[in-house]
Amino acid sequence: MSFIRSKTFLVSIIGLLIVGAALLISFTGNRVKYGEADDPSVEVFKRAQQFAAGEASRKDEDNDGLYDWEETLWGSNPKKEDTDGDGTKDGEEVDGNRSPVIAGPDDKLTVNESTGEVSLPGQTSTPNETEKLAGEFFSKYFSLRQNGQLNSKTGLQDLFGVLLKNVPTENPAEPLAANDVLVGNVDRKVYGNVVGAILSRPNRGENEAVILLQALQKEDPNELEKLHAKAAAYEAMLRDLKGVVAPADAVKDHAALLNALSNLTQTIKDMEQAFVDPVIMMRAVARYRTEVDTLVYALGGLHAYFRDNSVSFETTEPGYFLMTVVTVK
Repeated sequence: MSFIRSKTFLVSIIGLLIVGAALLISFTGNRVKYGEADDPSVEVFKRAQQFAAGEASRKDEDNDGLYDWEETLWGSNPKKEDTDGDGTKDGEEVDGNRSPVIAGPDDKLTVNESTGEVSLPGQTSTPNETEKLAGEFFSKYFSLRQNGQLNSKTGLQDLFGVLLKNVPTENPAEPLAANDVLVGNVDRKVYGNVVGAILSRPNRGENEAVILLQALQKEDPNELEKLHAKAAAYEAMLRDLKGVVAPADAVKDHAALLNALSNLTQTIKDMEQAFVDPVIMMRAVARYRTEVDTLVYALGGLHAYFRDNSVSFETTEPGYFLMTVVTVK
């Protein structure tokens, strides 16, 4: 597809995804204290609101009738009012169903009236999955612009909703069963201290969603090294937890913890694909909050297990971490 370079297209506009994904990539601050001193979701949501209603979405540096972020979609120059040099401003060409990056007269767009799909001269057929999604996004954008709805907050949210609605959200991590857990005649408190010591290892810093957002805003793949470190830390925890011997009556809770940690680890790894395969990254964004909540519930299950069995920990013991990380109602 001549106007969409598969991966680079979605990467270039993915920062705008915060409008539709802000609620999906945020921690639930009033319940989650795992790995974070403060709740970053307020700032993430604030940025989304600022974009949807603020100056960022309406910046037109060259005053050619195309917002700068629209220029990214077309591949036109946000600092040049007539990118293809054919004597017509970029915005005027788009409004006239012409390409701003192909000099006229052979620059007419093809718009399928029944599907709304937009094609440019020289566009190839048989697009891959990322190109299909990008094409659907582009067609929705073009329709909103032609109907004068692009300036509205609702229009923008509908536009970015396209990026999420057809993205698969299942986690590819292989689920673990109860019989995958090592079981033995182990003291509950000893078990709790071993698990607490593993889970309380330092893995703090910025929230994973905020790291991803910053990398996309900066368009800097190096920022994703922070995500890589986070995923590695979670993976080490998971490996060590698989080697822990659990009491027979804690098997179900231990398996839930292993699965939750495995799924979150895979999700963070998928976030790392932001500049390689945006569709994989978007899938991870769509399921991120669910995976975080699942981990919280798993930790809450262990909390309840020790509470119900009258197992207590001193504040200096590793197991105390399990009794303070969440509040069980």
